[in-house]
Amino acid sequence: MGRRVFITGLGLIAPHGEDPESVFDRIYQGDSAVRMVRSGTVDFGSDLPLATADFTPRDRIPKTQQLFMARASQMAVVAAEGALQSSGLFGVGQEGPEDGEIGVYMGCGLGGAEILQEGYRTYFVRQSRRGRPSTVPMIMASGPASHISMRFGLHGPTHTYSIACASSTVAIGEAFRAIRDGYLDTALSGGAEAMLNDGSIAAWERLGVLASSHTDGPEASSRPFDLERTGFVLGEGAALLVLEAESALQERAVDPIAEIIGYGVSSDAFSLTEPHAAGQEAAKLLRVFLKIMLQISQLVLLSPFMATWLALPGRLRQRLVRLHCRRGGYLRRRISQIQIQAVTLIVYRNMGERHPNSLLPSLIHSRLVAQTLLWFLGKSEIDSEANPSCS
Repeated sequence: MGRRVFITGLGLIAPHGEDPESVFDRIYQGDSAVRMVRSGTVDFGSDLPLATADFTPRDRIPKTQQLFMARASQMAVVAAEGALQSSGLFGVGQEGPEDGEIGVYMGCGLGGAEILQEGYRTYFVRQSRRGRPSTVPMIMASGPASHISMRFGLHGPTHTYSIACASSTVAIGEAFRAIRDGYLDTALSGGAEAMLNDGSIAAWERLGVLASSHTDGPEASSRPFDLERTGFVLGEGAALLVLEAESALQERAVDPIAEIIGYGVSSDAFSLTEPHAAGQEAAKLLRVFLKIMLQISQLVLLSPFMATWLALPGRLRQRLVRLHCRRGGYLRRRISQIQIQAVTLIVYRNMGERHPNSLLPSLIHSRLVAQTLLWFLGKSEIDSEANPSCS
């Protein structure tokens, strides 16, 4: 039996803002941060829904350090400072916590994408080999973790996980394991990404997975479980958690935000962009979480795909199957999409008192699934014509 692990601090740089309280209030109220943004130039570009963060480091990072930091790293450092301060590990104006033996576990898929684009523009457009001398360290995916470690003098293990959409979830899970198994007492963990430069967006467009603007407006374009979904929305930002062992928590006499109680990870060994339809990896993860035995009202799930399906009670899953079995393989396609992120982290937290009428944020703009969930929970009537059941 390993040690208990708690979340004691949270720092954010997000399209909804930087204050965690207001960010979560906006999210649970269904306030979308997605807007139509022009990518490229007037003659050579496109308009598409994106979630951009209104972020500038200002004086929060010395200008000499900013010169060597890509946007993702700048966001990560500011979010890390917010997490450390909210945990009480160090106060405003301090250079870092008194105990430097803190690990850094970060997820980052691409790193300094805008710096890489700048380098190619210098070479191909300006036809010059005299690019930025700091290009190589700035484009590394390990930049956010490294800059956090250097900025706050954290001498514990500093790891980066670059696993596409699962990067940050895996980073948090591995930090949890390190503390649970006694390798660390404290860790900073989360993720940072900033790839809203023209070249990266154009590449995502060619992949054919980006959402188009919805008829209800671009703010409703992100609806991962909806029957009418057209893709996902690219965003940018950073989110950092402070994870601590129970003994460290008790020693500092602080109240935790949440407790991490389980983590599982696997791979379907099938495709870089498409999940395997058989769903065997979902079954493996389900066996992991059946051991945890928690009710849905006590879960916050840090995974936008598989987690939501696995969290639903068996009765609800059965009703979803009955409701949608006549819709041309709808549920089968949705389950396949849910499996795209074959990793789930469960955080024990009762959100009922704070947001008693809220849905999981990923379901806010998903009319069909959200309506079915509310109906099951007795909060609304369901449209039987739009959702025919099967005998």
